[in-house]
Amino acid sequence: MEQPFSLIGRTALITGGSRGIGRGIALAMAQCGADVAITYHRAGDQAQNAHQVLQAVEALGRRAFAFPADLEQTQSLHPLVDDIWAAAGPIHILVNNAGQAALQHFNEIDLPAWRHTFAVNLTAPFFIAQRVAEHMIDHHIRGRIISVSSKNGFVASAGLCHCNSSKGGLEMLSRPLAIELGPHGITANTLAPGDTKTQITSDHQDFDTPSWQDLKFHVPLENRLAEVDDVAYAAVFLASSSAAYMNGQHLILDGGMIIQQVPRLQFMPPYQSRLTPAAPGDSP
Repeated sequence: MEQPFSLIGRTALITGGSRGIGRGIALAMAQCGADVAITYHRAGDQAQNAHQVLQAVEALGRRAFAFPADLEQTQSLHPLVDDIWAAAGPIHILVNNAGQAALQHFNEIDLPAWRHTFAVNLTAPFFIAQRVAEHMIDHHIRGRIISVSSKNGFVASAGLCHCNSSKGGLEMLSRPLAIELGPHGITANTLAPGDTKTQITSDHQDFDTPSWQDLKFHVPLENRLAEVDDVAYAAVFLASSSAAYMNGQHLILDGGMIIQQVPRLQFMPPYQSRLTPAAPGDSP
């Protein structure tokens, strides 16, 4: 009987896999037995980061591949998938992880910024999924398509109008994919993290600033941000046989943040179990 979260014998393609959540997902899936292919942006130190991910995956005894890609170049996305398929073999799991976010007031967002955000966050996932699904169907693969959205696909944040809109679109995109690909045994789901300790987040602000400390008060679960592993192993679940019947759904990982309208607990007396004897002088 197959282990519930085993990915042995499968190959996962993770876009934006050289750092942050993408890197975490790549390593978590390798730990669970999958071979891994990642894409990365050519800019900055991403090539070096991608090489480090390859080394880490290979150290786990799995095959690893890395492909530079500019996800804004829509016409190159189908050939990119074809190249990855030719090099890595059949892809069983697609994780549309690469994302773009920038803090800008609504009136500061110009057309290039809007187009860039939508190209990376929504257009690229569509065309990559389109080509991967064609290959999966052609090879009779009961595959998984996982799109990394955000809590901002469900609730709005100031300064992220373009990101909110594109992530909301990504949430809806997953649903028709689930309907059209379901007859072929291919599932499509989204994974929506809350604020997570990654490089892309810390690029905006230091985690110890008052604004981040205030944000943590809105997270019921221990008043903490998500760790990369919190998200990565949820992706493993969606990719595994344990989620075989989960289709067209969203998995929100925000510690309960969006269900709490007002964080009143900080103004209430500390919670005390009724099974614990009250100390002398405590109020009943």
